[in-house]
Amino acid sequence: MAGKMKVYFLDLGYSPIDLNMLADAFEDHPHMGKSTCYVILVDHPTAGKILIDCGFHPDAMYGRWAKYAPFRVTTFPYVNTAKQTIEYQLALCDTRPEEINTIILSHIHEDHTGCLYRFNHATIYMNDKEFSDPRSEERRVGK
Repeated sequence: MAGKMKVYFLDLGYSPIDLNMLADAFEDHPHMGKSTCYVILVDHPTAGKILIDCGFHPDAMYGRWAKYAPFRVTTFPYVNTAKQTIEYQLALCDTRPEEINTIILSHIHEDHTGCLYRFNHATIYMNDKEFSDPRSEERRVGK
């Protein structure tokens, strides 16, 4: 019998955010919360190691966001620790980045695609409509 599939949630940090920006539930006053950045690792006995999304780029606050979208640095700062990197979180699951063979992207936002550069060897799947959206090129290059 083949091994069992394992699923892990990797914690890559968060962005503090006024939840009113996501929903109008608290429109009369700010309601601060955390927009968490989780990546899912699926360790499948026959399909191999699969990531669903891959998290923020580690330099999002210092290079990419500051250069291309400076409002994000103050509005949606990315907060993480040394233990909330893709490499560290994968290591907790006895996985190295080069072992990931497939990435499934839910959509093209920096908090879902920022670490793609670590997985140039992997096959990437995403929705055709998202990929063909005119804004997608900007999102892929971090503008």
